[in-house]
Amino acid sequence: MARERMSFGKFLRKLRLADPRELRQADIAKLLNLSLSYYTDIENNNRRPLNGEEIETVVEYLGLSEEDRAKLYNFAAFEKSKIPEDLEETVIYDRVGEYALQALREYKDGNIDEEMWKQFIRDIEAKKKQKKGEEYD
Repeated sequence: MARERMSFGKFLRKLRLADPRELRQADIAKLLNLSLSYYTDIENNNRRPLNGEEIETVVEYLGLSEEDRAKLYNFAAFEKSKIPEDLEETVIYDRVGEYALQALREYKDGNIDEEMWKQFIRDIEAKKKQKKGEEYD
């Protein structure tokens, strides 16, 4: 049996249900100033995902980790076929964005595989840990 892919709505529901306050859809709808039916449609993937401001409101209200925040943005971007809103300005307008876009094109052209991306991320994590260690010396 094929495993069903996670979506923005499903992930949002999962986060809501994991909250110890036993939040209802109506609670999040009210928080976002949306009708209950509109919010329910979002969780059921019958409407487009939340926008960046709404995502940030949910992140703050639920006290989400940076990892879960990034996942919300990534799922929303995937379903909108866009760059995640939390990265959009950086990727498009900053100089470093030129390199990021080139890397994505290299990936699209088959010149970078998943293992290379994983190694890149591991290298970044190692440098971050090293830098943190230097701060305490």
